[in-house]
Amino acid sequence: MSGGRWSVLLSLAVSGCWPLILDPDVRHGDGPALVPTEPTEPTEPTEPTEPTEPTEPTEPTEPVDVTLTAVEPAFGSNGGGQEVTLSGRFGPGAEVTFDGEAARVVAVSDDAVTVQVPESAAVGWVDVQVESAGQQVTLPAGFQYFADATGRAGLVGSVYYLEMVGDYWYPAATDSSGGYFAYTEPTDWTLDGIYGAPLGSCVYNSWGAGLPSLETGALEGRMESRFGSVGFYPDAVGTFFTDFGAELVPGATYDLLPLEGNGDFPRFEMADVVTIPPRFVVTTPAIDSSYLPYADRATRFEWSGSGGSYVLIEVWRQLPSGLSDHLWCSAPDTGSYTIDPSDWPRWSAGASLWFKVGRVLEAGGVVPTNNGDNRMAGVYWVYGAGFAR
Repeated sequence: MSGGRWSVLLSLAVSGCWPLILDPDVRHGDGPALVPTEPTEPTEPTEPTEPTEPTEPTEPTEPVDVTLTAVEPAFGSNGGGQEVTLSGRFGPGAEVTFDGEAARVVAVSDDAVTVQVPESAAVGWVDVQVESAGQQVTLPAGFQYFADATGRAGLVGSVYYLEMVGDYWYPAATDSSGGYFAYTEPTDWTLDGIYGAPLGSCVYNSWGAGLPSLETGALEGRMESRFGSVGFYPDAVGTFFTDFGAELVPGATYDLLPLEGNGDFPRFEMADVVTIPPRFVVTTPAIDSSYLPYADRATRFEWSGSGGSYVLIEVWRQLPSGLSDHLWCSAPDTGSYTIDPSDWPRWSAGASLWFKVGRVLEAGGVVPTNNGDNRMAGVYWVYGAGFAR
C-alpha cells in the first residue's frame, strides 16, 4: 500500500469514522491490514437497585434448666400403650424412659411432654427419666406399673337389691340390699362363673370360688348415685363389703369413688361402674302369694321383662333329715327356664325349698390400673319359698 492510502485510512480510523482492527491474516506490503467492523448498538441504562433493609440482630437463647416434677396419671398397665403427661421444664429433643425402657414421645412443649408408656416386665414403682437440652433428670418412683389384665377382669363384685315376696314369712320379712367389690390381679372371674354354671345350665352343690382381691391398703370405698352414697369397708384380704342395712336403690347407676386412706393404691373414679336392674316379677313358681307353692323336680321358672345380661336361679332344699343341698343355674334372660331333672341327684317330696331368681346387669368398662375389664354386676333378686312335690 502506498504511503498516501495508508495515511488516509489511518486518519479515518483515528477520527472515529472506522474502528481500527489489525487482521494478521491480511497483509499488504510490510504493514498490518486494517479491517473495518460494524458499529455496536448502545446499551440501555440499568435501573438503580433499592437499598436492602438492615436485619434485626437475633436475641441469644437462654439455656433451659430441665426439671421433671410429676407424671399424670402416675399408674397403668405394664402392657404399655397408655398416654401420660410429664410436667416440668423441657428443652427441644426430649427423650423419656420408664425403668430404662424408651417411651414414644407424642408431643413436647416448654412445660409438658406427652408420651406413650412403654411395655415393661416390671410391676410396682419405677423411675422416670428425661433427657433434654443436654441434661438428664430423674423422678424416682415416678410411675406405678400393674400387671396387665387386658381381656381379663380387673374389678369384680356385685351389688344387689333383694325383694322378699309372699305373705308366709314369720316374722314378716323385709327387703334388703348390699354388695361387695374388689380390685384384682388379672383374673377370669364372673358372677355366674364363680359357681361354675355355664349359661343355660345348672350345677349341684357348688360353693363358688373366692375373690382374687388385690390388697389396696384403703380404709373405705364408696359408691354414689343420684339417690345418695353407700360406704364399703375392707376385710382382711382387701374385699370391700357394705354395712348391714345399706340402702341401695333398684334402677340406680353407681359411680365408684376414689378409695380413701389408700396408701400406694392410685386414687381415681370409675363412672357408671354398676347398675341395679329395676324391679321385675317371678310368676312361676307362684312364690308371691299367701301360700307356699309346690314345685317339681323339673321346676319351671317364669318371670316378667327382659334386658338383663343373664338371669341367676338358686334353689336351696332342706331335706327331712335336716341336711340341705342346692342348685345354682345361669339362664338367658328370655322370660323362662326349666331345670333339667337330672341336675338333682335325688328328689324328696315334702322337702322345703327356697328360691332366688336374679336379673343381672353387667356394665362393662375398663379399669385404669391394669387395663382389665370391669366385671361388677348389679342384681335384682326375688326371694320366695315353697315345697317339693
